[in-house]
Amino acid sequence: MHSENQVKNIQDVHPEIRERFPLLDRDLFGNRRTYLNCGAGTLTVDFCIQGMSNAVRTSHPMPGDVYPGETATRDFHTKVRQMTADFINAESYDEISFHFSTTQALFNLAYALLPLVSPDENVIVTDLDHMANVSPWERVLGEMRGCEIRRAAADEKGRLDTDQLLSLTDKKTRLAYD
Repeated sequence: MHSENQVKNIQDVHPEIRERFPLLDRDLFGNRRTYLNCGAGTLTVDFCIQGMSNAVRTSHPMPGDVYPGETATRDFHTKVRQMTADFINAESYDEISFHFSTTQALFNLAYALLPLVSPDENVIVTDLDHMANVSPWERVLGEMRGCEIRRAAADEKGRLDTDQLLSLTDKKTRLAYD
């Protein structure tokens, strides 16, 4: 249970945190904004905006080995991957991959798996998934490869129907994604 003093301190900090995210201040019409976040709408904190601005001025868009901007970008990517690997205790920074969005990352994965999946195989997704998690498999492995895309349903309480999921699985199931 929070004491009255703790609640007051949290309320005092809220405006300080809020002002660090410029997009929170006002909407396009000048109205104070109430922002309810979702996976597709992550806000950017002020020091990240400044960092991105600095990167645009000083780095090359692509990492490489030829020009100073390219090597600076390559070294920066390596440093950030190493920091991330250390933070999540990954074995190597080579395991860290950055993408513009979850959808893009999953499309990349689906394309990478394309040669490993035959048209006579199937893939299982669930009705609990966001379309960002379903559309890559439907488009790449379903439409492009010709695999059957099977959908596992949710039960009346909004939980995965595991019996139905298991009934969808057979010797030709190549991937079950949730």
